[in-house]
Amino acid sequence: MLDVDKNTFKTEVLEGEGYIFVDFYGDGCVPCAALMPHVHALADKYADSKLKFTSMNTTKARRVAISQGILGLPVMAIYKDGEKVDELVKDDCTPETIEAMIKKYIKKFSITIDLHSLLVPKENYISKSILTILK
Repeated sequence: MLDVDKNTFKTEVLEGEGYIFVDFYGDGCVPCAALMPHVHALADKYADSKLKFTSMNTTKARRVAISQGILGLPVMAIYKDGEKVDELVKDDCTPETIEAMIKKYIKKFSITIDLHSLLVPKENYISKSILTILK
């Protein structure tokens, strides 16, 4: 899990490509501290996926947090190509809901890859098949 801060959030998340998970937490946030081991375990569990896992201490990056609409903690968010596409806030953050959100975006990424492999033929197998059908 990559720790991002006020200096790296823009390049790692807002300018990042693909799906990026961000755990927004803060010093002294008891629910954040309780969720942290679960979030790290999920990051390890899905490390082979194309989802990039990051975390940011909002206590040390308040302006960044406010610019992202983070007004309470904890917040778990998914960004795609720099845009926030999903988030869980406060009481909605449970180990189960966080994992469900992760799975949803891993599945979306997998479907995108599968469709891309169909649209971009390897060694023209698909093109040859289409031509055969058309004959």
